[in-house]
Amino acid sequence: MTRIAQMDAPAEMVGMTLADELLVHGWDVAKASGQPFGYESEVLEAAHGFLVQIANPDAPAAPDVPFGPPRELPDSAAPLDRVVAMAGRDHAWSAS
Repeated sequence: MTRIAQMDAPAEMVGMTLADELLVHGWDVAKASGQPFGYESEVLEAAHGFLVQIANPDAPAAPDVPFGPPRELPDSAAPLDRVVAMAGRDHAWSAS
């Protein structure tokens, strides 16, 4: 167990949460600033494992909702595109 946010949580879940935060928000920053985004496959897998447990297709989309509804993508989509879509992002979004 690990203590985080004033509660105990399994260390594996905390690690997956951190991977999701780094991957998704790192992608956000890279996309918004027009930079390439690189990641380790293990981080992508951990973020996917977290989002599979958290993402909810019935989630409302609102500024105060931590996760909006996942976006639909074809099975042929790249793994990174699928993960950011699970977090409610438009994988094709561009700052330009």
